[in-house]
This record gives sequence, C-alpha cells and structure tokens, in this order.
Amino acid sequence: MKWLEHIEKSILRESHRYNSNQTDVVRWVPLIGFYGGEKSLGLSENGKWVIGGNDSVYEFSNSSEPVFFLPCLEKDYNEFAEELTAALNEKSIPPELRASFPFLSILKTGLLSSSSHWLPLAQRWLNDIPLTEKLAAMLHESLKHESRIRMPERVSDYLRHWRKELAASSYPRI
Repeated sequence: MKWLEHIEKSILRESHRYNSNQTDVVRWVPLIGFYGGEKSLGLSENGKWVIGGNDSVYEFSNSSEPVFFLPCLEKDYNEFAEELTAALNEKSIPPELRASFPFLSILKTGLLSSSSHWLPLAQRWLNDIPLTEKLAAMLHESLKHESRIRMPERVSDYLRHWRKELAASSYPRI
C-alpha cells in the first residue's frame, strides 16, 4: 500500500497471524500500546486494523467480533480517538484509514459482553461517542432485548427522536 512507503522500516513489525501456521506472517505498524506495551493496536500492510504482541497479530475483519480490540475500551473514548488520530498523523497515515476503525463494532461487542469488566467500559464510551444515525440503528437493532444495559439519557433521547423520524418516513404521505 502507498501509505506504507512513508513508514520507517525500523518501526515495522512482522508477526505470525493469530491461529495460523508459523509461515503466515503479517507486516504491521504499531500505533497505540496497551498493557505496558505488551500489546499494540496497529495497521497491517494491507490496511487492516490489528492487535498484536510479541508472538502473533490478530487482523480485524467485518465478519468477526472484535473481541481482541476490547482493550480499546479501557481508554476514555475521546482520549482514545485523539491518541489514534495523533498516531496516524505522526506516521503520515492517510485519514481515510481512521474512518475504517471499528469503533461501533467494538462498542457493540463491549455492550453485549457478559463480562463485568467490558460492559461498564463500553457504557462509558456510549456516554462520549458521537451519536449518528448509524450508531442509533446499531443500538436499536442490537440492544432492543438487552434490559441489563442502561442507556445514557442523551442516547435514549436520540434513539426516541430517531425512531420517530424513522416511523414518519416509513409511511406514505397522502
């Protein structure tokens, strides 16, 4: 990829793909460290988001839940988003790659988690993440049967307003 041409070769890592044979190697750029640098969020050379460590790297795909990305929830949403933007800018990585970051998938996975650790962290993100129609649709569909999840008032208000608009646009006007 073109964005990789601007990266110093000394910061590129090579790790084995998670759950693969030892010959399947992924080249990637670490961006944000977790757990004292033991794990890092980064981008693979093909532009996929990864979580990696010393031994292996896990690539995010839209067809799987981003369980390995849940440590992102341990940082305040605004702090994390700023740190991610700063890391991408520092390494001259195009902004369109930030747009592909799975914020909503991570939030949804955390909210639906049965873990007493991830759920409160996801709810904290829910207080800060910008509300959009895409987020409202995801929350409405994914969480309508989840009574254990307490929505912040701003989210409940947004969803109520969004549902009214959706219902009004669904009926033909006479």
